[in-house]
Amino acid sequence: MMKHVRNTVCALAVAMACSGAYAQGIDVVFKIDESGSMGGDIADVKTNVVTIFNALPAGSHVGLVGYGAYSHGSNQAPHLHSPLTTDPTAFQNAVNELVASGDFEEGYRAVVESATDTLENSEVSLNFTGAPYCNILITDETPAQGTVTRQDAIDAMTAVDGIFFGIMPSDLFAEAQPLADATGGQLFNLETFRQDAQPVIEAVLAACVAAAAPVKVDIKPTSCPNPLKLTQKGVIPVAILGSEDFDVSRILPETVRMAGDCEALRWSYEDVATPYDGGFSEPVQENECTTEGADGWNDLTLKFNSQCVAGQLGEVSEREARLISISGTYLNDDNEEVEFEASDVMRLMP
Repeated sequence: MMKHVRNTVCALAVAMACSGAYAQGIDVVFKIDESGSMGGDIADVKTNVVTIFNALPAGSHVGLVGYGAYSHGSNQAPHLHSPLTTDPTAFQNAVNELVASGDFEEGYRAVVESATDTLENSEVSLNFTGAPYCNILITDETPAQGTVTRQDAIDAMTAVDGIFFGIMPSDLFAEAQPLADATGGQLFNLETFRQDAQPVIEAVLAACVAAAAPVKVDIKPTSCPNPLKLTQKGVIPVAILGSEDFDVSRILPETVRMAGDCEALRWSYEDVATPYDGGFSEPVQENECTTEGADGWNDLTLKFNSQCVAGQLGEVSEREARLISISGTYLNDDNEEVEFEASDVMRLMP
């Protein structure tokens, strides 16, 4: 079995626009149900191919697996349409091959065979790069069809350090949630996707990038929600969080910016907070943060001028929840400078 290990030497964007850099990108494999009721959803993916590639860090690869179509044979088995590629045109051509025609959708089988790179047309490989791997399953039926179980999917995904995301009807969440929880992933509502696919795709990919990121931040550590009245003066405390995978002493503090262009006034090192493990909704909610304190790993703590931050935010509605970016540069194990961007939610008030 191929082993995919998350690259903990690189930093990547956690903001919704995924504007930071991950030195080796990430691997994203879409697994799309091709049953007869999925025609509109397949069309939505076709429309958003450019969105998909724009939402990912440079160097990322995207692959495509279809399952449940009669064109895949009598058993409608999971089938590779595109190995992992950096070419949007190649991926677009693969999406164009999807045909909504089947009625037997073995979603967990698609997850397992993709994670283990053992799809039925085995003469072709997904060609995983070894970068962090996100699985995105889009379906309107339970993935628990056939003989492959949810536990099989959990075992396969955790063995390759993969992260599971699902876009499916909310009444199927109870079936798939244990797989998302076991891998650090998240589920999204198919009905919301059908109303407007683009923001859901952006939210899923942002959550994918965030889940794979070694760089995490906490604005106003141990506070949740994190309020900011735009007229208030003073400073906003921020912690860039250390972990087993990330040493904050490698960050160049003078490069760190908040909300795009606000420099840190001062900084120090102290263990003050624990990373927020939840995902961000679309739209983001003000309670998507944590009050947990020290976790045993040193953090880089910084102070930013609140008026500078307020001046970067533009027009704000009353009690608006918004992701606020923290960006900067740090040195990897080869002493090369690597840019990062991470985000935390704030509750903004005019």
